[in-house]
Amino acid sequence: MALASLGRAQSLEIGGQVEKPHTYSVAELKEWARPVKTEQHTYSGVLLKDLLDKAGVPAQHDLKGKWMAAYVVAQGQDGYRVVFSLAELDPLFGDNEVWVALAEDGKGFRLVVPREKRNARWVRDVQSVRIELAR
Repeated sequence: MALASLGRAQSLEIGGQVEKPHTYSVAELKEWARPVKTEQHTYSGVLLKDLLDKAGVPAQHDLKGKWMAAYVVAQGQDGYRVVFSLAELDPLFGDNEVWVALAEDGKGFRLVVPREKRNARWVRDVQSVRIELAR
């Protein structure tokens, strides 16, 4: 299948090792989106950390033990995948804000990491975010 024939992902699934998996629509995230500035663009988006909190993923002082070996896998519709450690997304451990931004046309999602020096972990048409535990 040619990538050009793929449509935009219209939903974002948060799943894996979470208490409350959820699939978000574009309209649902638009309701609590706020501006996200990068060097070249301003997007409208939601912190990935906030979505993980809603899914019941341990954070801050509860982020310990087995959860210190947890990681986040974000996948785009084209199969492109990136990984973040759960701790690096938590403000008590790291300072790496990862945003689920609305695509420029408002018909899909993009993972945006404004403070990284390279945008290799930005994911176009992100459709799923899974929490996994390293073995």
